[in-house]
Amino acid sequence: MTKPTNKEFAHIFDSAASRYDAVTSTYAVSRRREFFLAHSKGDILEVGAGTGEMSRAFLERGHRVVATDISPNMVDQIKKKLSIEAVVADAEHLPFPDASFDTVIGAEMMYYLDHPESFVREAYRVLRPGGRLLVSSANDTMRIYDRLRALLRKIGFGDATYFDDKVRRFTKEATLKRMLLDNGFTVIHTRKAIIFLIPQLDWLSRLCERTPLRYFGMFIFVAAEKLKLPS
Repeated sequence: MTKPTNKEFAHIFDSAASRYDAVTSTYAVSRRREFFLAHSKGDILEVGAGTGEMSRAFLERGHRVVATDISPNMVDQIKKKLSIEAVVADAEHLPFPDASFDTVIGAEMMYYLDHPESFVREAYRVLRPGGRLLVSSANDTMRIYDRLRALLRKIGFGDATYFDDKVRRFTKEATLKRMLLDNGFTVIHTRKAIIFLIPQLDWLSRLCERTPLRYFGMFIFVAAEKLKLPS
């Protein structure tokens, strides 16, 4: 299957916007939120914000938050939920001036992009010196889980397994880190997380994440910092 283009993904997510929250794992969202809140600072731009659940968490912490998504319907959902600036924008062409934010967030969006490195460069551009880029991505080992979800959809479980977003390949940790290093960031923290996507097994997931079993973590969390200019 050929991966859809950025514009095609806009239509895919437009069609899912009204039910997106209902088919998204609240446990996965909570783990991402925990990581992002621990490493974020200052004025925040969330790119590929979906319906704004992550942006809500930053707003509740008192941050100034701006959200973007390539899907107009997703942006409409954000505006219904939150009193923040929400803009329809392609992550590879952000409509903001240089050095506008202290933190850029990209949750589960880089593997959708035509050119993910363009997003990294744009994040670098709009960040102030010392600003942070925080990303989460499905681990490439997720392909196993994705095949299971596809099977469940075929036998009638449908949206209970997340909608079919047409993505079949995900991100390798080494590839992600190299992309950041090549574009002016220093990586300050990485983590593979979520072995079991069941809230009741949170304790077991966290235990396994401290062992070599973290290799099977469904998600990669990375915090990177824009190198400060010499004084």
